[in-house]
Amino acid sequence: MAKFFRVLNNTLMRGTFFYILISIFIFQACNNFEKPIEITQLRFEREMIKSDDVNNVVIVSNLNIVEVYIKSDRLNKPIYNMLPKKGPHFYFAFDSQENLQRILRFQNDFNDKSKISIDYELRIDIGSLFLKIFIAIYVILWIFLLIDILKSNFENSIDKLIWFVVISFIPVLGCILYLFIGRKQKIKKGHNNQQLKLQ
Repeated sequence: MAKFFRVLNNTLMRGTFFYILISIFIFQACNNFEKPIEITQLRFEREMIKSDDVNNVVIVSNLNIVEVYIKSDRLNKPIYNMLPKKGPHFYFAFDSQENLQRILRFQNDFNDKSKISIDYELRIDIGSLFLKIFIAIYVILWIFLLIDILKSNFENSIDKLIWFVVISFIPVLGCILYLFIGRKQKIKKGHNNQQLKLQ
């Protein structure tokens, strides 16, 4: 066990730990961009449309959401003063696109002076896509590493069992540790054949 911690310490000192921390920091930074605030369709209809605060909406058909942009002169209102200048400011999920279009058409027919601009988009959910790609890559890597452990011989007979348990029960961290530490503990094939010949 002392050898395990010595190898772990050497690996961390070489900068592996530093790269892991940088990766976590970049991931957090990407998720901290200003996001629109989720509201209900009822609030959109009863408060924002009636008070003529809405400049335009973007209906993202494939995600069943509507992004709401507030008029720039209305951003000074106390209820909007925490919002960024650039939108979308709010979003909500809708059940029926036809019902939503009917409400917006009615508003535009009723109010000739300030019509709500309606745009339509199809959009890929990047976060969900990255998550699916990450999970697929991780599962493939996990299976590959488990097979690698089962097929390999280690310097110590208990190491195979330890690494199998580590990868099984500490999935992501276990895979990273095995890639940087565990693979160095394997007996190389040529070295293994020489040991068999000596016996």
